[in-house]
Amino acid sequence: MIVKNLSKSYPTKKVLDNVSFTISSSDKVALIGNNGEGKSTLLHILNKTLGYDSGSIDYENHSVSLLKQEFEIKYYDYTIIDYIKESLGLLKLENDIKRLENNLDDEKCMNEYRR
Repeated sequence: MIVKNLSKSYPTKKVLDNVSFTISSSDKVALIGNNGEGKSTLLHILNKTLGYDSGSIDYENHSVSLLKQEFEIKYYDYTIIDYIKESLGLLKLENDIKRLENNLDDEKCMNEYRR
């Protein structure tokens, strides 16, 4: 991923000012800073859930995922792995696969299982 001169302002504050960096697929990255310094804003921009004012982002066929800082109460008993699976729709997919595996003699189920 290549980020060049990324800027983002809110009406009362410039949060990101010409931020540039490169992340290779083998890199491990930590984002550290004080509250209100733009960490979440940057992650939301990279996750494409927030726009930016100027600059460019080349994802190089990569994507950015973002976990919320606070969970809804219904997720309090989830493990972090189950929360991630639920957030990505993988728990439903796993449950659907298990259900279909029990009915592979049914042609409709077999076709759905293939998909």
